[in-house]
Amino acid sequence: MRLDPGTYQVAIENLSGPDPTLIKDLIYGDSNPADVSISGANAGTVFGHHMSPDAIAVGAIDSANTPAFSVTPPKSEDFSSSGVGTQLWFNFDGTALPSPLLLSPVAVSGIDDIETTVPGGLGDFFGTSAATPSVAAVAALMLQGNSLLNPTDIKSLLEDSAVAAVDPTTATANPEVSGTGLVQANLAVAFAETGIISGSHQRTLVGTHLNDVFIPDPAIFVTMTGGGGNDTFQSTIGGFNGDTITDGHVGDKIVFTDANLATFAYTWSGTTLHYVSTHALNLPNNPIGHFILSADPTSGVDVTLAPENPALQDFTSGGTSDLLWQNTNGSTGTWEIGNGLKTGGTDLGPISGVWTIGGTGDFTFNHTSDLLFRNNSTGDVATWEITNGSKSGSTDLGPVPLNWQILGVGDFNHDGTGDILWRNNSNNDLGTWELQNGVKTGGADLGIAASTLRVVGIGDFNGDGTSDVLLRDSGTGDAKIWEVQNGAKSGTTDLGVVPLTWHVEGVGDFNGDGTSDILWRSDNGDVGTWELTNGLKTGGTDLGNVSNAWHIVGVGDYYDNGTTDILWRNDSGDTGIWQIKNGLKVGGTDLGVVPTSWHIIEPHFDFV
Repeated sequence: MRLDPGTYQVAIENLSGPDPTLIKDLIYGDSNPADVSISGANAGTVFGHHMSPDAIAVGAIDSANTPAFSVTPPKSEDFSSSGVGTQLWFNFDGTALPSPLLLSPVAVSGIDDIETTVPGGLGDFFGTSAATPSVAAVAALMLQGNSLLNPTDIKSLLEDSAVAAVDPTTATANPEVSGTGLVQANLAVAFAETGIISGSHQRTLVGTHLNDVFIPDPAIFVTMTGGGGNDTFQSTIGGFNGDTITDGHVGDKIVFTDANLATFAYTWSGTTLHYVSTHALNLPNNPIGHFILSADPTSGVDVTLAPENPALQDFTSGGTSDLLWQNTNGSTGTWEIGNGLKTGGTDLGPISGVWTIGGTGDFTFNHTSDLLFRNNSTGDVATWEITNGSKSGSTDLGPVPLNWQILGVGDFNHDGTGDILWRNNSNNDLGTWELQNGVKTGGADLGIAASTLRVVGIGDFNGDGTSDVLLRDSGTGDAKIWEVQNGAKSGTTDLGVVPLTWHVEGVGDFNGDGTSDILWRSDNGDVGTWELTNGLKTGGTDLGNVSNAWHIVGVGDYYDNGTTDILWRNDSGDTGIWQIKNGLKVGGTDLGVVPTSWHIIEPHFDFV
């Protein structure tokens, strides 16, 4: 049918079935789509390469309807392309998708109604064909300011800069037409050049694959996505309250600019970081790792995400290692520690003598350590879940033959949850149980160790975020590491022979470099550490000689500064902490005398 130029009313009749929620009406000429403007349709008008996820589709806003001309918020053109309902049916290689992807491809808007010198009567250039070059020019300036940005980075920063626009027909925001809004060239270029992403209008901020700094508007709830790199999120105590950080990587940092390190306290429970009484910051992806505190070089407190620390033993999710005690009569309790001092305690109740505490670890991924038990008679294995320092539940993991011994807890598959290391005392076979949400989900056989090789520690010695196994030859003194990746043994490193008058007393990060080190003690009382990097010994430190009346009974981060400290117990019952920083002893705390009928629960590694 031939249509003469003019205005037509187009009616679409539904002959059967329910009415569709979206309709797209295309009118074609002899070979190409006709020059048609359709008003009132609710279908997307974006098609072709513009709807590719890698393209930045641009809506149009008349330059006269922008804040520069006192129009706030800016108004989209009534003919600007809509992305609502647009469907992508094929992969990049041309293969069909199982089901279409529903897209809203309009990312941002640029200005049209532009004066140009282009011949052909385009003195006032309108439409998305005019708006797109204006945004492309901003992108070019961004790349000139930072050539490391990729296309996804450009799109994110353009969206971060945009001021929300409204649909002229409804006077309300319509992201399908305007995207996140009108690009602010000065902000977008500044974000690219400085890596500092801030704004007083955006409720959503998305970073780049580089190291970004986010400064959200403290007056509104803001959702931030860092992307790659080591990102910094910076606001006040009140400004962060109710905000959301959707991702998290080791090295990312949250800066509370008005906080005081001496009084700042937090608990991390699941997907929420609770801090300073009733304040809360949402962390919906529950990143793997633990937080450490430090004074910010400028002002405030830095809360930095560090690698997962299986030895943390934190029963209150406050970021500091706590103490687990058991009396000879079976009574069990904890001491909560903050800044190296006892801040509280919890009675966990009595435990039958047939049950032995086999270790502690975060088996439910709520950033709180739980208790692992073994029945000495039946071989049954169970856990006590701990929440806010108190027992909140228990799980029976089933019986295991008694020739298998629990050696310790670590994260052997890098999922942020504690797993169990076992040894078969009949043949020296080593294996793991992998746990998720408190239940066993799998296991791996790590292989048979030589009969003289004894397990003396668990730690992340090569910095890959997965726990490895430290072994020592009881006949020669040779020390070696079994590296573990994705739950399986991936290699072995020989650290050399150490005289058998020296014994491994603990594993932890004593120099704060994110890699586990080894704590040694000699029969004459001398104490020292081996520093490891990438699984190799890189140095050592002599920490001095201590009377043999004092015994190392644990290691942990008792000051929440990212460095492992040393816990001591005297034959008299006195208990104290050596504070370690950068591999050196820098202080200590006396926690007082506890009757010798109470014992600090330690891992069950071999003493070699």
